[in-house]
Formats: sequence, structure tokens, C-alpha cells
Amino acid sequence: MKGGLNMETDAAKTSAAFSDDFSKFKNFDSKFRKIFRVFAWLSAVALCAILVIAVVNVCGEKLGRIGVSWAKGIPNASGMIQYFHIPLVFLAAGYVTLDQGHTRIDLLIHKWPKVEKIIMFVGHIFGAALSFFIAYRGTFITLIQQIERHTRVSTSSSAWQAWPFTVCHCLGFFLLGVSFVWSAVRMIRFWKYDNVNPAAIMYPEEHLAPGEELNTESSSNSSDGKEIE
Repeated sequence: MKGGLNMETDAAKTSAAFSDDFSKFKNFDSKFRKIFRVFAWLSAVALCAILVIAVVNVCGEKLGRIGVSWAKGIPNASGMIQYFHIPLVFLAAGYVTLDQGHTRIDLLIHKWPKVEKIIMFVGHIFGAALSFFIAYRGTFITLIQQIERHTRVSTSSSAWQAWPFTVCHCLGFFLLGVSFVWSAVRMIRFWKYDNVNPAAIMYPEEHLAPGEELNTESSSNSSDGKEIE
């Protein structure tokens, strides 16, 4: 009886310790995601800027053609829209990668989940290496040259300096590299579980299929580590 009681106590201590460990990992992961979410919001600002530039430019040109003297299009609007796609895409790429928002081959998930884990883990490592290399090259070669030569986005007199967009490009690739590294850390932490996406284990409410409802009981258990062994 005493031996059984000791075994239950040890199991409870182990479960509590694991629950603690899972909670700490999830708390750190949540803070990590918040940092990346800030850059995703900056990407959304770039999207709004593209929308405003396009609308104002088109309306100005149309009104100018019908005789409204003060209405004009925005000089170099197409170039501005083109360059604003840089922060739009690259500042949000890291946040998307953290939640594995990229396209995956579902056949591998169902047939050979372990194989897909290995492929994805290797992909994260190579992705991180490539992203850091591009960020390094862009920062220490392209960016410095643009600042020294005062490179502009076009030959127009109203054109902007090019280096702020290069900063977004380099920063985006650096964040993407960090995101790949943390995704690899997540995979190591949850390697023994069937779900290939660790984010779906920690944040099940964000990874529901259309029309699917979250089981609140299982969600609360997994959030405090009780279902994770």
C-alpha cells in the first residue's frame, strides 16, 4: 500500500514538473511570437500604404483628365507600390513560418509523418542558413553601397532613397532565419508527438479546420501540459 502510494506521489511530481516545463516553454514561445507579430503588423501598414497610394493615384489621374486642375496622380506611384511590397512580404514571412503557414504536402503527413518531420527539420536548418546568408550579404554589401552612393528607387527627382527598403529586406530575411531556428527548436521539443506542427499542439484554438469547434476540456488539459507526456 505504501509502495503504491509512493509510486502515485512520484508520478504526480513528474507530471507537475513536466507541466511546469511545458508552461515555461509555451510562455517563452508566446513572447517570441509577440515580437514577430509586431513586424507582421508593420507588414499590414505597408499593405495599407499600397492601397492608399493606388487609390489616390488613380483618382487623381481620373479627376485631372476631366478638368479638375488641382487633382494629380502621385509621381512614381508604380515604383512606390513595387517597393512597398518589400516590407509587405518580408516583414511578415517570419511570423508566417512560425505557424507553418507555408504549403505542405498532405500525402506525407498521412502516410509517413516521421519522414516529413525529418524533411521539415532539415528544411528549417537549410532555410535558416540561407536566410542569414542573404541578410548578411544584403546588409554588408548592398546596403552600404546604397548609402554611400545615395541610390534612389528610380531616376525621378521625387524618388525616395532605396536603403530603407533594403533594410526591410535584410531585416525580413534575418527574422525569417530566426523563425526557422525557433521552428527547429519547437520540432525537437515535440519530436515524439504525431502532430507535425508544434504550434497546433500549443495553440490548438488557432489551428481548427473550417467549421470545427475546439474541445475546451482537452484544450485546457493540453495547455497546462496534462496531456503531454
